[in-house]
Amino acid sequence: MHLIVSFSWTSTDNMLTISCTTTLHRSDPAPLTLCFMPEFDLIRDTRLCPPERNILREIYVSANGQEWTKSGLWLDEYESHCNWYGVECNKKHNTVKLELYSNGLSGTLNPNISNLGLLEVLDLSDNDIKGSIPTEIGLLSNLYFLRLSYNLFVGNETNFGNNLKNLELIQLHGNRLSGSIPSLDLSFVEHSSFIADCGNPSDFDESLLCEECTMCCNAQGYCYPQEDTDIQALGFDDYVHFTWFFFACIFGITCAMAMTSFIYDKCRIRYAPRESIRRLTEPGRDTKYALDMIGDDSVYQFFLGKSWSGWFIVLATIFSQMWMLFCLYRVQKLTCLMTTLTWYIPGSALEIRMNVEIRQT
Repeated sequence: MHLIVSFSWTSTDNMLTISCTTTLHRSDPAPLTLCFMPEFDLIRDTRLCPPERNILREIYVSANGQEWTKSGLWLDEYESHCNWYGVECNKKHNTVKLELYSNGLSGTLNPNISNLGLLEVLDLSDNDIKGSIPTEIGLLSNLYFLRLSYNLFVGNETNFGNNLKNLELIQLHGNRLSGSIPSLDLSFVEHSSFIADCGNPSDFDESLLCEECTMCCNAQGYCYPQEDTDIQALGFDDYVHFTWFFFACIFGITCAMAMTSFIYDKCRIRYAPRESIRRLTEPGRDTKYALDMIGDDSVYQFFLGKSWSGWFIVLATIFSQMWMLFCLYRVQKLTCLMTTLTWYIPGSALEIRMNVEIRQT
């Protein structure tokens, strides 16, 4: 800001006339400190006191700017905010990029960042910013790149609304967010487009719910694409539902085989010679064969008897085995490992093996 004063004089009829002209040239902003003084008459002049410069100053103070690794020209009294480190402006001096990743930011993120109306890129990743993520970020309708990963953000619900129509990348992992992230009503293509801490195991009782996330990270730092598993591709919600369907199929097939065998035996006895009928109807013949197949030391031999206590024991055994299988599934779901689950009946040839890659569903 420059003040130009010019003088001129004229002389007529022995009279001297002097005139003074002043011109205020405002090509540069006023000193930053001056723009925060209520007594300054031109504080509302956007050319002298750019609003975005004041907003960036508030962000600097909230994020402990004096401790930043790099803060070149920040809060310089006369320098345009477009020349501050990490700030990029368009031709009209509107802030379009704010990139301060890995720069030692701490404190909190000032909600007034939403007043940077034309901001397109916001990258504050790899810092130590605390508190909640301001929901006001959802007002930045021009934003297409948002990275707040690897900070110390907390919050039970991170809601940006549905105004971020241009968003192409959002990364929120490496924080301590819980609860849920409501839908942004967007379609992401790349695996790295939308990342959050929605994986298992989690630091919380329930992992972060994020249905639109393209990739989930867990408490161990492992990230994996959130896509349908092979089981889900078959139409099942998870492995529990598949297991119920699997055992229902086994039960149905067993009943069908028993009915077929019964009908076959009746037909064979009806049309077989008398000597053959005598051998086929020999008492205990089928029971002995079944016992040889099951094994004398197997609890499943009680299926061949009529004792209520025996049936109770064998049914309790089956229930406990199914419960252990379910517990094993839950453990593997939390550890995200590829494993082989084996269901083996002692004393018999029946052994079921399942190679399962269990992930969060």
